[in-house]
Amino acid sequence: MATDSAALDESAATAAAAGDNDSPSVSADDLGGLADADTEEAAAIAVAIAAHLRDRQAAAAAAAAATEDADGESRRSWAFAGRLEAIGEPAGRPPNNSPKDGWTAADRADRF
Repeated sequence: MATDSAALDESAATAAAAGDNDSPSVSADDLGGLADADTEEAAAIAVAIAAHLRDRQAAAAAAAAATEDADGESRRSWAFAGRLEAIGEPAGRPPNNSPKDGWTAADRADRF
C-alpha cells in the first residue's frame, strides 16, 4: 500500500481549513509502515479508522440534537397556543419568555 504525500498534505490542509484543530497532523513518514502491514495489522487499522469515524458521527449527531432543542421550544409554544384555541381562548403564539411549566402558563393564558 503506497502513500501519496501530496494527497496527505492536501487532506491536512483541508482539515485545518475546516477548523478541525483537535485532529493530529499526519505526514507520509508517519504512515511509512503501512505498506508492510500484514492481514491482522491491516484489519486492526481498519477497525481503528471505523471507530474514529463512528465517534465523529456520534459527535455530529449530538451537535445536531443540541440545535433541535431550540426547535422544540418553538414547537412547545405553538402547541400551547393550539391548546388555548381548543378550549376557546383566542391565542396567538405565546412569547418566548412564557413559563415552561404548563400550570403557570395556563394561569397566564389571558395575557397571551
